[in-house]
Amino acid sequence: MASSELFQILRKYVRGQADRYDIERTEPSIHRVVENPVKGLTKIQFEFKNDEELLEALGVSQDDVFFVNHVYSPHSNWGFTDESRVFEDFEQGYIVFYELNEENLETMNFILKVLDPNYDYSDLPEENTNKRAAEILLKVYPKQTNRILDDYHSEFEHAATQKAMEIIDEELTEELKKNEFTVARKWDTVSINVGELIMLYLKTGLVWLSFKDLFKELYKGEDQGWNWSEQSYEWGYNSDFDKESFNRDVAWQLDKIKDNIEEDENLPKFIEFYNRITKKFKPMVMYDLPKLKGVTFMIKDFDKDEMKVEVILRKDLKSISRKVSEENFYKLLYQPELFAGPFGDV
Repeated sequence: MASSELFQILRKYVRGQADRYDIERTEPSIHRVVENPVKGLTKIQFEFKNDEELLEALGVSQDDVFFVNHVYSPHSNWGFTDESRVFEDFEQGYIVFYELNEENLETMNFILKVLDPNYDYSDLPEENTNKRAAEILLKVYPKQTNRILDDYHSEFEHAATQKAMEIIDEELTEELKKNEFTVARKWDTVSINVGELIMLYLKTGLVWLSFKDLFKELYKGEDQGWNWSEQSYEWGYNSDFDKESFNRDVAWQLDKIKDNIEEDENLPKFIEFYNRITKKFKPMVMYDLPKLKGVTFMIKDFDKDEMKVEVILRKDLKSISRKVSEENFYKLLYQPELFAGPFGDV
């Protein structure tokens, strides 16, 4: 079987019988030839159609190809975690508090003692204490607290992305190096010396193949077992999270809360109102309405400005939502007949 045009020209080139332009004309995949006075050290850059073609030739699984594309794409909306997961983890006391520096922990303690004076926050950060703190902050200062969660999510994604890139770079670079390839552009272009490419042709005996076909043969049947996509969540929590940047953002939001506490004359009344109701009825927990058989209710939220509680009432498949004052909340529970309309008809 006849040798490929590329192999023939490479041999002529090292003998001084062909030039760089002859090499460039042999195959459309040749992106660039960077000459060296020593012919065998001249570099050839080969460009694949796209990232998928190169990665799949290296034995990267479809799931990992998808993962790599999203990690390296500046326009991808894929993430290592999502906002709802961050919110749930915060509610459970798993995140945020452990990243706070000493100054922010002190400020947090001050705020929580004002908002929730009957609870001991001295062991913050501790999971159960964190959980209580998250509940109070989300109820009284949801805007500032959600800003903190947004900042945490942003820093988490950035750190996890950098960690993923670091590991992918290292493992792909090592795999390419086995056959003397280097990365010219991530992840669709590789580079190799003329001398090394000739040796690959001779070592495999596949001198009739084009470059891409030779490359695919070199890695044919490879099962790398990298499983990057399956490790993605773990990487997020083993990354170099930028605590300094995060704590700057947290300090800004906590200062806003402190300023508001000092200026808000209505806050102590709201805290007392909140504590009176939640002492008996926990938010987001379904209870039977004492005086109306078959009807259940749940406290969904509190309105600090209006000093009202939002209640969801359910019967069978029907439900309604109402925002009521503390007085009307207890009337609803024990004198529902006073409420005309949907309250009595749920």
